[in-house]
Amino acid sequence: MKITSKNDLQRDVVRGEWATTYIPELELEIPATKRGCMSTIEGFLVGFKEDLMQDQPERRAQNPDYAEQIDLFLEKLDKYINCDDSILPFSFRLYDPSGCSYIQNPKAPIHDPNLSILKF
Repeated sequence: MKITSKNDLQRDVVRGEWATTYIPELELEIPATKRGCMSTIEGFLVGFKEDLMQDQPERRAQNPDYAEQIDLFLEKLDKYINCDDSILPFSFRLYDPSGCSYIQNPKAPIHDPNLSILKF
């Protein structure tokens, strides 16, 4: 999925239990969790941010350099969550060998030029 505006973040996503999520421009890979879930693209980004922020106080105490790197990454991630013009467009990719994942096409049955599906 090519994200070109904040509206694209509202698309529903079903992520199968074997799916890996990629945002290449952010150098972010979220491995398969062996549990499926449903959210929006924005929901996945916000959830990932919340997961990273959860242990930041302990990281700051135990490894301040590592915590600082994560803070810098969180600043970048905020730009993606807010669809800052400086990062658009960006890609949201799901790789699911089981074929059970889905990104909503609000134009269905008309082809969506921002969404491509490859079967393997």
